[in-house]
Amino acid sequence: MREQSCVSVCPPSKPRRLESVPTLVDSETPASGDAVWAGPAWVSLDGLQTCVLSADSDEFIGAVRAIAAGRVASLAPLLGEETDLSQLSPGKMLRTSMAARIFGASECHADRRILPSACAAVELVHTASLCHDDVIDNALIRRARPTLWRSTGPSTAILIGDILLCEAMHLITEVVGYRYVPTFLDKIGEVCRAEAEQELRFRGKAIPEETCLRLARSKTGPLFAFVGHVCGGENPALARALEEAGYRLGTAYQVADDLLDVASTEDKAGKTLGTDRQRGKHTLVQNASVSRSDVIRRVRDMLSSAGECVSAWPTVQNGIEAFIALDFEPAIAKQVSAWNAQA
Repeated sequence: MREQSCVSVCPPSKPRRLESVPTLVDSETPASGDAVWAGPAWVSLDGLQTCVLSADSDEFIGAVRAIAAGRVASLAPLLGEETDLSQLSPGKMLRTSMAARIFGASECHADRRILPSACAAVELVHTASLCHDDVIDNALIRRARPTLWRSTGPSTAILIGDILLCEAMHLITEVVGYRYVPTFLDKIGEVCRAEAEQELRFRGKAIPEETCLRLARSKTGPLFAFVGHVCGGENPALARALEEAGYRLGTAYQVADDLLDVASTEDKAGKTLGTDRQRGKHTLVQNASVSRSDVIRRVRDMLSSAGECVSAWPTVQNGIEAFIALDFEPAIAKQVSAWNAQA
C-alpha cells in the first residue's frame, strides 16, 4: 500500500458511519444557586458539590475545566499574586475530550456525577507532570510562553506539581470514590516508573523498538486508560476494553509528540524542542531501525486498534472514532505535518 503523505494518520480502512451522540436527559434536580460556575446543573453528592453532565461535549469539557480551576485557585494564598496561575490551566484536555465523546454512547453507563471530577483529577496530574518534566528537561517554553519554573524557580515549580498531585487525589477520594483509588494510584505510579526508567536506566543508551513503545505506552497511556476505566462504569468488560483503548491512544500520542521533538521548530510547536536528544533519552523516532513511514504506520495502527478494542459496543466505538477524528488528529496535525515535511 502506498504510504500516505497527508497529515491524517487515520487508517485507510473502509469507513464506518459515526452515529450522532444520543442526547442525555438529566433526571437530577439542580442544586440551589451556590455553585460558582453557570454550566451544567450542580447536585449534592455525599455533601459535596459535583457536576451533572449535559450531552454537549463543550459543556462537559467546560465543567471539567471549572473543577480543575477551582483546585488550582486553592494555591493562590500560598503562592501570592506574583505567580500567574493561568500557567496551570489545562491545555488540549485530550483525555477529557475522549470521555466527552464516549459518555454520550447508549452503551456507556458511567456515573455522570463523578466523571467530570475524575477527568479533572487526571488533568491536574497531567499538569503536575508538566511542572516536573520542564524542570528535569530544563525546558524554557511551554504553550508559547516561559515555563513555570522560569518564573517561580525550579523548587517552587516542583512543589506546585506536588500540591496538584495532592489535589487530584483529594478529588478522587472525596468525589469520585474510594473504589477508584487503587486504579488511580496504579496509573500515576506507572507514569512515574516509566519516566524514572527512561531517565535512570536507559538515558544515553540506544534501546530496541519494543522498549521504546513500552515506555511510550507507560508514560502517556495510563491517564487515558484511567479515564477509559471510569467511563466503563459498572460494566467490567467495557471498563477493561476502554482502559486498553486508552493505553493505545496514549501510546499513539506519545509517539506523535516525539515526532514533534525532532521535526518541528519551537516557534511552531510553542514549546522547547530537542530535549530528548540533548539529554540522551532515546525514543522510537530516533531508532535507526525504524523508518519514517514505519513511525507513521505505528501511529495509524494504534489509532485503528483503539477503536477495535471496543468493537463489541458499537456506540462506544463510534465515540472513540469521533474522538480520533475530531479531537486527536487535529491535536497531532502539526507533529505529522512537520515529520512529512522532512521527507
